[in-house]
Amino acid sequence: MPILYTFSMTKKEDRWWDLAAVFCLFAALLITSFRLEATEWANEFVILKWLTTIGFLLGLGMGYSDFKPPTIRFLSFCYSILILPWFLMLPTTSALLWSERLGNLAGRYNASLYQYFNNIRIEDPLLFITLISSIIWFTAIVGGYSIIRNGKPWLALIISGITLFVTEFYYVTERNLFSAAFLIFSLLLLSQTNFMHSLKKWRKKGTLVEFETEFNIGRSALLIGIVLVLLVWNFSSVVATFTPGSAQQKKIFGLFEQVRNEFVKITTPLQGPLVLQQEYYGETIGLGTGAVLGDDIIFKIESNRFKPPGSRFYWRARTYDQYSNYQWNNTINNEIDYFAGEESSIYTPDENMPERIFTFHPEINLGLLYTPIYPLEINRNATLVANEIPETGLDLVAVTTERTIYSGETYQVRSYIDNPTIWELRESSTDYPDWVTDHYLQLPSDFSPSIRQLAEEITQDEETAYDKTFAITLYLRNNIEYKEQIPAPPKNQDPIEWFLFDLKQGFCNYYASAEVLMLRSIGIPARMVFGYAQGEEDLEDITYTVRRKQSHAWPEVYFGGIGWVEFEPTRGQPALTRLVGNPSDPDSIREGEIGRRPNQFDREAMEALLEQDTLDDIENIDVGDTETDSIFTILINWLPLFIIIFVVDLILLITLRSRRLGYSFKTPMHLERFFEKRGWQPPSWLSRWSYYVQLPDYQRAFSSIVWSLYFLRVQVSDASTPAHLVNQLIELMPSLQTKANHLLVEYQKAFYSNYQPDVVEMQKLGKEIFKETIIHKIKKWFITENPEEYSPIS
Repeated sequence: MPILYTFSMTKKEDRWWDLAAVFCLFAALLITSFRLEATEWANEFVILKWLTTIGFLLGLGMGYSDFKPPTIRFLSFCYSILILPWFLMLPTTSALLWSERLGNLAGRYNASLYQYFNNIRIEDPLLFITLISSIIWFTAIVGGYSIIRNGKPWLALIISGITLFVTEFYYVTERNLFSAAFLIFSLLLLSQTNFMHSLKKWRKKGTLVEFETEFNIGRSALLIGIVLVLLVWNFSSVVATFTPGSAQQKKIFGLFEQVRNEFVKITTPLQGPLVLQQEYYGETIGLGTGAVLGDDIIFKIESNRFKPPGSRFYWRARTYDQYSNYQWNNTINNEIDYFAGEESSIYTPDENMPERIFTFHPEINLGLLYTPIYPLEINRNATLVANEIPETGLDLVAVTTERTIYSGETYQVRSYIDNPTIWELRESSTDYPDWVTDHYLQLPSDFSPSIRQLAEEITQDEETAYDKTFAITLYLRNNIEYKEQIPAPPKNQDPIEWFLFDLKQGFCNYYASAEVLMLRSIGIPARMVFGYAQGEEDLEDITYTVRRKQSHAWPEVYFGGIGWVEFEPTRGQPALTRLVGNPSDPDSIREGEIGRRPNQFDREAMEALLEQDTLDDIENIDVGDTETDSIFTILINWLPLFIIIFVVDLILLITLRSRRLGYSFKTPMHLERFFEKRGWQPPSWLSRWSYYVQLPDYQRAFSSIVWSLYFLRVQVSDASTPAHLVNQLIELMPSLQTKANHLLVEYQKAFYSNYQPDVVEMQKLGKEIFKETIIHKIKKWFITENPEEYSPIS
């Protein structure tokens, strides 16, 4: 027992612990993190200071430990693959479960890597955030480890300094104190570490060192550092290097132009001085002159069931209530915080309306959430732009989110689907509530009498609000030609009047605006909606692919006792056909004559029969708890992480203990013996693994050829000779010819003679061969002949 006590309390003389040096290094590394966060290039940069702190503490602990460098590298790798993804998932909304966050992160990587390797503009800053986070993380670990283990933290300090000054180079702003503070702490660290090494030499020689020596050296270094910083800040050549267009800056750019071009590809989506591209609709939108829109995918939507008969899906972005100065404005700007998982729905529940759950897979960055007309629940925290209405709950304008929804992520919406019959629309009340008439009957003061007269002429024989709305819709579809692009309207002329009476051509903005204004002119409340049309359906009517060319505008008309109902006046879209008949008389329900889709009602009837014509048992969207999470739920979410850490630590403990006892612990061999002792047949993969670890070092090095062939999906025969295996690999990757032949020669000498092979060289060659094989395979995965065939969401 005394021996154990003496061993555990013995001071490690070969460690370089110095509080002042540790503080100066940590401060320098932390300054780099704060500088990057101050650029506001990405919201996720808030994690950098925490990565620096945790990584530095881990580095200090591993530096002071008895672990050897290979073990340190393995530990660093294990902590990295756990901590880095965890921190990258932290900025996402707390409403999502960790499994959903991980899925979104994987989807974003998938989309970004595809865009990078195919030279497509990257819209998501995730690759750059990952690069910077990895640099900060590994710099902190290496710095903490090296300052304790050998007292030479220069690699970490240099990398951190390069990161800081490259940031200064790209981020054009007024002079700040980050660089000055970094230089001062770096000079203090240089002075302190130099004193540490000198002090150790002096003590070995028995030289007497005064107590105040360290303080005097530190003070002098601080003064010299301040003077040098002031000189550097005013040194003309350094300033000229950062001056746009100077000869010095052009020379710097010339040296790093190729690296810079690759770097720019992953920095284009950043915020700050660069613009983050995202899909968004503002509070004001004009009529425009149109554009030829592309086929690029905006998002894909999966529904849990096909759509009800007599309905069509529209993906709303924002509604507009006021028309003035020939553009649409939104006068409703009240914002309501919505937290995912709340018991209350966005709209008041209605048992008579069918529900659907939609999963959106964006393939561009979204600045707002697209939803059907009546969203009930969303699995994201959001801000609702809406007025609170006692009868229906909300008059919803838009659903916005502070955090951009990146390409590759997903979000879910549970929604009502409005599918009133024509009979119900005809029987609806025209006694509109005040909140409807106050906002949705507005007309500009200079509204054209000709438009009002045309609306009255079209509807003069109609009695109900529905029939009048349908008559105007039909008139626009039959009398106005659809054109994606039109000339600019003449000056000093009402563009809608010009559209209806002169040009008689246009696109959805004009169709929808004309219908809304004509309906308002005859006393029917309507509003303008922008978003996307339904998109391309799959054969089962449950998956929809929405492309940019399906950007759309349409009118929504209010019917008393029913609510808002979409209409489709645009000739470029299919006619919207609703059911006819009284819902209380099922035998009278059928689809209208225009645009009837065969068997749609039959499929709905079959589904209703199978599911007893009810959606009461539909599951709510699976959302995570927010601040009210119970301790039990939190522990369940963290349990997989704890298990992984426990297993890794257990394996490390067993491995280290076995090495101290002087024998080699080979896990696959023990597992194979465990199976054999109980009379069980070991799995083939375990037998191969056990065989592999028992091979001599030179044979394991040569096995990289076999692993590379397996990775390239090449069948390897047991009868193949080493030369044949090497030739197979060279045929697939000619660039490996020199390395593979060199490895083959070393292997053959060792196997067929008494020659002692250079095992270290063979291991190096094997690693390089396998590394190049992996890179080759990854490039084949992401670089395709036809990029349009790729879809980042399966």
